[in-house]
Amino acid sequence: MPTMRSRGTARYWIWACVLMGLCVGWGLACQAGGDPVDAPDDDDDDEVTDDDTTDDDVDDDVVDDDTTDDDTTDDDDDEEMCEVEHYDLDEKCDGEIEQCVDYGFTEDGQPTSTSDDTDCDGTPDVCQANTYDGDGNLILTGSDANCDGTPDTDCTVYADYAKAAGDGAGTVGADSDCNSVPETSCQKITYDEDGNPLTVEFDNDCNGEADACAVYTYEDGVFKSYKEDSKCNDTDDYCYEDVYQPFGDGQYQQRRFDTDCDGEADNCQFWIYNEDGHLLRTGVDANCKKNGTSDCVNQVWTGDGITGSNVDSDCDGKADTDCVTATVNDDGVQLTIENDTDCDGETDVCTKNLLDADGRIDQTVTDEGCDEDPEVCQFYDHLCF
Repeated sequence: MPTMRSRGTARYWIWACVLMGLCVGWGLACQAGGDPVDAPDDDDDDEVTDDDTTDDDVDDDVVDDDTTDDDTTDDDDDEEMCEVEHYDLDEKCDGEIEQCVDYGFTEDGQPTSTSDDTDCDGTPDVCQANTYDGDGNLILTGSDANCDGTPDTDCTVYADYAKAAGDGAGTVGADSDCNSVPETSCQKITYDEDGNPLTVEFDNDCNGEADACAVYTYEDGVFKSYKEDSKCNDTDDYCYEDVYQPFGDGQYQQRRFDTDCDGEADNCQFWIYNEDGHLLRTGVDANCKKNGTSDCVNQVWTGDGITGSNVDSDCDGKADTDCVTATVNDDGVQLTIENDTDCDGETDVCTKNLLDADGRIDQTVTDEGCDEDPEVCQFYDHLCF
């Protein structure tokens, strides 16, 4: 059974804003070609929370599903896993809570609901809910208009996922009235034994006939290429592939987008990792010459913690915005964060994370202007499994 823990980890909103360029960079690489959703995995929360996760309608200040990554220990199955169960937002740090959010989970830690009480009057205003089958497979997710724990509008249906990985095909589609019958945007997806998508049939009106098809390939279990055939007539018309090369002690990854599948890359996205697999730099490389042309984001790591980052919008090697420095403890948890938003040498926003007795972030305090008069305080409770 789940056990309660006192105040837990917060992932401060300012850091999310600082790294927004990085998230956008990843998005550019992932959205191309209408990639299918991954098959939900019984033990992986990230797999069961796709575009319609239970956090979609929560205020931007609220962390999403990945906020608890620093608290989740997956090295040992016997160690407990903790997720954010309750969130409070004090917008003025005056002791008055303006927003309250509750997160529900199964006994195995899979997310079941999000209830956002936007004015903390005790009645939730915006809710999301997930439904699982008897084997723990996600089958329905969407908005919960009356906040009774059951999705009833704007749902996504997941079907046959119990046999999707390596045996048969799973289907996902949009279901406006949440009756478990998809109406639009259906995808029939086959997977390998590791849960990687192999083929996709896009059925826009869910009539059982594929409107477009796609194929994924892998090399030694690592993604290699994606080819989309917009008419399923064996003529590929949208392609991309990943190329991996050594970069010092780390790795350089380039995604080469070939928008007409003529064998010539039209534009690229790149990622550079250090020897520990931590992302150092990402950006757009319009000419595919490995030097970056726009939207570059840099990160500095000390051990497993990020101690610096900046946005280099034109990738000229000079930071343009959000020059961030941070201190971290031995576990890589950030303790203090200073953001020089215009990189002029003057710190504009200071953030401090306070830890509980278990080393988790108990409270996040954001001080715009760094004048010791904080504007935003955030608190988290955790549920551990």
